[in-house]
Amino acid sequence: MRVGLLGPEDERSMALSYSPRDGFVVTGPERLAVSEDTARDLGLDEIVAAMAAGDALIEQVARIVVRSPLRDEALIAYRDEVLADCLEHPGLIRDLYETAVAAIIEARRVVSPFGLSSASSVLRSARDALGVYRRHLERLRRIADDGGAIVRSRGLRCLLEELGRQLDEGFFLAVDEHLRELAFERGVLVSAKLGPGNHGASYVLRRPERPRRHLREVVSRRGRATLHFDVDARDEAGARMLDELVDRAVAPVAAALAAARDHVADFLRALALEAGFFVGCVNLASALASRGRTTSVPQLAPPSANVWAYEGLYDVALALRSEGPIVGNDGDATGRNLVVITGANSGGKTTLARAMGQAFLLAQAGSVVGATFVTLSPRSGLFTHFLREEEAGYGSGKFEEELERMDAIVRALEPGALVCLNESFSSTNEREGSEVACQVIDAFIESDVRVIFVTHHYRAAHELRRRHETVGLFLRADPEPDGTRTYVIREGVPLPTSHAVDLLDRVRAGPGDGRGAPRGRVGEHEEGGEPHRDERVV
Repeated sequence: MRVGLLGPEDERSMALSYSPRDGFVVTGPERLAVSEDTARDLGLDEIVAAMAAGDALIEQVARIVVRSPLRDEALIAYRDEVLADCLEHPGLIRDLYETAVAAIIEARRVVSPFGLSSASSVLRSARDALGVYRRHLERLRRIADDGGAIVRSRGLRCLLEELGRQLDEGFFLAVDEHLRELAFERGVLVSAKLGPGNHGASYVLRRPERPRRHLREVVSRRGRATLHFDVDARDEAGARMLDELVDRAVAPVAAALAAARDHVADFLRALALEAGFFVGCVNLASALASRGRTTSVPQLAPPSANVWAYEGLYDVALALRSEGPIVGNDGDATGRNLVVITGANSGGKTTLARAMGQAFLLAQAGSVVGATFVTLSPRSGLFTHFLREEEAGYGSGKFEEELERMDAIVRALEPGALVCLNESFSSTNEREGSEVACQVIDAFIESDVRVIFVTHHYRAAHELRRRHETVGLFLRADPEPDGTRTYVIREGVPLPTSHAVDLLDRVRAGPGDGRGAPRGRVGEHEEGGEPHRDERVV
């Protein structure tokens, strides 16, 4: 039986194992599409923690699925249908997940810790596990009966219909009968023939005779000879030989029963993995809703359409760790291959870039996104190049490290990818950093790679606007006249100012005014080869 919640194709990108000592362990592809650097830059750990809500299995599943974004908008839409059902009926997906998990844990506990050294022990272990699974499969059948009429998505509808069709009354009656017979309450009945050299051959496990219940049966068997022998309790060799004879007979049955157990276990593991991801999505939406944040299921367009528009977009990781209000932003970069964000320090530029990257990552995984509305075209890959805190100074070593990270990104890029650059090449002077940034971004655009670029370098922003005004969207974070940060970022041309005067005023005022001094550079810019200092700086 196939689960099919993550996609219509019966392909498994994850595997699940469980042991009482180690708990659940999920393994995925050796190399995930989204790098550790990108996951860190976008605050993925905080998002995954909210999805897990303390569940170690969901945490592992969410991390793998979110870092393995889909490219096909039809497959993403398939997941989004399932997601919409789960958001509308969260109890249904939780019941499916919890039932599968409980079955896996309980069945693992009935397995002997000393291993399975004989066919008889394999048979007993498989029989006990199937007895556990039978109870939980019956619960899945009840869930399917209750939920089949309320779901609309192809994924959930097909799963519940399949459960109802295969787990019918006849299935459970047959399972009960087989498990009862395989308990061998009346002993093990084996037939055999004499082979060459009078060795035993053709050992077959037989169905025991039914208990005689009628007088006629008892009378008809009177006088019939019954041959038997007893093995002395101290005859270890004889007992061992009998066990070997029984093992020969039960080996085919044990193998078949173990295969049936494994088939059911594979289904339950797949159900736990796939349902676990959607429980994580429900948890994320719930965690954000509890903080007054809105989430939405994105609308999708083909990659060739190059669609990217949003309303109320916010940084999910920031919203999860902040109790205060979060400002969302609106924008439309449809048809644009370049988004350049400039403006005041501590004005929300990096936050918006991170929110954009999160939106693509979560949307292409089939999760909710942090916005009131999002429509986008999937990207072939997502990469980030953020300035590290340890790189904030100047020096050739730090600049070289930036170039090395950029080289790794370039080698992994494919056409149609998205690259988020945040203060890239800021560890060198503005002239050199701007020149490198412009050349890199030019090459990206020529290679059909979309770019989001946050910079405080006016030279770079000004030159990119001159070169790519028709394909670029230029956004700006403007403070209020008194220097108050609104965190609202609107369309606007780059300005040759770092808004240093308001920073200076806030430094002079100190922390007593309640605003404090935001972090950032009171910068010096170069333009036209000559130093240019903000004329408002005192």
